[in-house]
Amino acid sequence: MVRIVGRVAFSAVAAGAVAIWLAVVSGIGGAAAQVQFAGLTPGLVGLLQINIQLPATLPAGNNLPLAIAFGSSVAPTVNLAVR
Repeated sequence: MVRIVGRVAFSAVAAGAVAIWLAVVSGIGGAAAQVQFAGLTPGLVGLLQINIQLPATLPAGNNLPLAIAFGSSVAPTVNLAVR
């Protein structure tokens, strides 16, 4: 269960950025990535948006694994290409 900071009606579209009240952890290529925002996506129903900042020391590569965990849930790992 995700707790929303603010009020959004059930099945409603978020009018603006609505943050979630849950720890979000992100990493790419074995390095920590700073989570800058995690919350409901404005204009869409039921979509969670997570904005991260990649580490400046991240090496270039075609298959760097991106991992995201929020609360006790873990998203499937995806590979990113970084130049």
